[in-house]
Amino acid sequence: MKGVSDLSERAGFFRAIVDSNPAGIARVYVAAEGLFTQLADELKRYQDWVVMGTVDLDEFIDQVRGPLACARPRPFSVPREDFSP
Repeated sequence: MKGVSDLSERAGFFRAIVDSNPAGIARVYVAAEGLFTQLADELKRYQDWVVMGTVDLDEFIDQVRGPLACARPRPFSVPREDFSP
């Protein structure tokens, strides 16, 4: 079923709507084009983030740094003199 009812599947069913309000249909078309342009602009803004979100970070780190690069964290120590008053 393509339309809103079985009757809407008949050829030319929606023609009366378009023929009775061509200016309104044109406005809807122009508005839709503007919205799709805005949507494409938003896609460009977030394209880099989407690409980053599709990367397996563990695999990427293994490729760049080697498989054991993150296997063991380095010990962290703070010199005692940093705590003196």
